[in-house]
Amino acid sequence: MLPKKNRKRKYKKFLRKNYKKRLEKAEEKLRRYRSRRAKRSPHRLVIDKISKNPVNKCRRIFEVVKMDRAPSLLPRTEKSAVRRLARKSKWNESYESLLKIKKALDEKAKQPGARVYDFRMFDLVLGNSKPTKAKKEKLLDATGMTEEDRGEVLETVMEVTGARQIVDDAMKARLSIP
Repeated sequence: MLPKKNRKRKYKKFLRKNYKKRLEKAEEKLRRYRSRRAKRSPHRLVIDKISKNPVNKCRRIFEVVKMDRAPSLLPRTEKSAVRRLARKSKWNESYESLLKIKKALDEKAKQPGARVYDFRMFDLVLGNSKPTKAKKEKLLDATGMTEEDRGEVLETVMEVTGARQIVDDAMKARLSIP
């Protein structure tokens, strides 16, 4: 058996030596607990950067933010799958020219003596006495497409059906008439 002085000295040395290990172990447990709690949170959408500073080691790792929806996981620079599959066409240009014609027709409708129809073509064909409104579906949100994807899908449909060529021919014919 060691003398009392030596036992105390060895015990103090043991405590000093193991104190750092126990402290690091406790900090690690606390960090794991906090990260687990943050992972379970229904509002955790943004991850805070982990500080390499040993003083801030026990700091919260996850920042909890209340958001309506998660941020986009795809970077904005990449093309979407729809845009990669769609061929290049000029439907957007044709559509813009159609909007210009619509604006010109609306201006003509405001002139005196112009007769304005409030009915949609659907109502005229069915012979409805009162105009009905078209349904406005939130299709983009339901399918998860963006505005650019919508444009690409519309361009592809117009190209496949031949509607773009018909619109372009009609635009050329309209522009050639004085």
